Amino acid sequence: MDINNLGTCEENCNKKCYVELKDGTLVRKLCKEALCKVFNDCDGIINREIKKRNISIEEFKKLRDTKIESYDDNAKTIQEIREAIQYPDENDIFEKAIPKVDFYEYVVTTGQIWGFVVLAKHLNKIKTINDYTENLAVDIDPNNPLYLIKFILRNPDDLLDKEIFIIPFIKPGMPENPPLPKRCTGNGFTASGTENTLPEFRFIKNADIGVGSQVFEKKLDDLEELIQVYDDEAKSFIDYDGDTIIKKDNKFYRIDKAGNVMPVEIDESRIMELLPEI
Repeated sequence: MDINNLGTCEENCNKKCYVELKDGTLVRKLCKEALCKVFNDCDGIINREIKKRNISIEEFKKLRDTKIESYDDNAKTIQEIREAIQYPDENDIFEKAIPKVDFYEYVVTTGQIWGFVVLAKHLNKIKTINDYTENLAVDIDPNNPLYLIKFILRNPDDLLDKEIFIIPFIKPGMPENPPLPKRCTGNGFTASGTENTLPEFRFIKNADIGVGSQVFEKKLDDLEELIQVYDDEAKSFIDYDGDTIIKKDNKFYRIDKAGNVMPVEIDESRIMELLPEI
């Protein structure tokens, strides 16, 4: 094995990467290559549901991208399909994409998250800044870097509290509180207008981010660089300039910022996996 190539990541790599927190905990690095391996049956569920209803994929996409103006049969159908997709739990990683210019005001000083989010495992086909712009239907300048907040919750019970976390539906008797923005369809999917279907969720109140959460900068060449990790003592994200720990063939290696690689002994009780086994 050429250990000098350990720092190179691709979607079919079979190693694990970790970042080292200040207290010595090793947290699984939430890079695109690792998240792409998480099981995602969203498309399979949708195909099953539209087949049950004798709906073509083209008809489904039209319903998906149409804002609900009144609660008719079409609205009921698309929301039933959306509800068939598994609800998130404490094992899921969320992702929120925001412009770099908005990041520090949005989350760094609060250690909290709010607004529209998706599950990271549903983004396995989303590769470029332009993909994020089109598929998440958010105001992102494709000519500027993008920040990707990949996070878990301090209190997973927030996911069960409808005063905090919801599927953004428009339904009879369900007040828009807070009101849905114009871009929101009200059917629980992003209005992407593309081949990709992304279920979305909404934090209508602030929720605390948990240890293991990370921020990546999506650069103009579409590479992702880890720039910050959540620090439990500071209750906010802090800059990360530490080494990367690699596990390959049951051996651990430390890679510093200069790319130097050296074998290292690791106490595996310090590891916080976050993701399923590859």
